[in-house]
Amino acid sequence: IYSITGQLVKNINQSFYNDGFRIGPINWDGKSNNGYPLSAGLYIANLNINLENGMSESKSIRIAITP
Repeated sequence: IYSITGQLVKNINQSFYNDGFRIGPINWDGKSNNGYPLSAGLYIANLNINLENGMSESKSIRIAITP
């Protein structure tokens, strides 16, 4: 998860192994890597997926944290 200025604020690493197309939610408590709650504002979540065949996919979304 990145701030709107591009600074990495949270890194979440999870591994999933599933034969289906949907893997459950990625849970995040809204805190930074230092354990502090992030301020209200706009953040960018960048999801990178590494497939078993060596290929990879990437997707970015906006996350709004409200007060």
